[in-house]
Amino acid sequence: MDEIQYDWYQNDDVLVACVNEGVLGMFRLILNARRPKWKYYPVNSRGWDHLHQQIFWTFKFDHLQDGPPQGLPPLPPLPPLPKKTSIAWERVFPKHRYYFALLFPRTALWIGKSGGTARIWYVLEEDLYESYFGDGIFREFNGAVFTAKKAAKEYAASQSVPYSYGCIVKSMLLQRKLGMIKVINHETDVFAHYSTFMILWKLERSNQFR
Repeated sequence: MDEIQYDWYQNDDVLVACVNEGVLGMFRLILNARRPKWKYYPVNSRGWDHLHQQIFWTFKFDHLQDGPPQGLPPLPPLPPLPKKTSIAWERVFPKHRYYFALLFPRTALWIGKSGGTARIWYVLEEDLYESYFGDGIFREFNGAVFTAKKAAKEYAASQSVPYSYGCIVKSMLLQRKLGMIKVINHETDVFAHYSTFMILWKLERSNQFR
């Protein structure tokens, strides 16, 4: 293993030690706790994602250039680490590529009638106030999915509130093949917290195929 280095960040009574810039995980300590104790968050865990956003994306923490305060409990040893420690967002928010068509029969039939491939559009929502003043940027699937781009954009525009609430339209290409539905060339961006299964589940139960 390469040399272990720690970078220290603090936000009020929360102290974080990033292991190799967070790539090997993070330790968190609540300074005003009755018995302060370090908690380790492995890379790609939900807790790690929460701290990672606050430190590196929304800059809620101050970087302690001179190191941590004095009198802290010692850091515990690192737990065994996997060989591959790259940041894999799909482990936090699974994005399976293949689904049995039997799970989504109406969707599968529609894809087949569309020539074997079809594109859908879905809407993510973001609390802009929370993104600016809160703990991170989170874009959640709000349940709206469409088979027409225009309808998706019109819906997103109707739901957006300037400076308070934003809606983002994303698309996904689907293919039906050998009893399966395949999600093609779809990547989850850093802030989009959802799974492709959620999108297909909602599409199957929508009124898009009437």
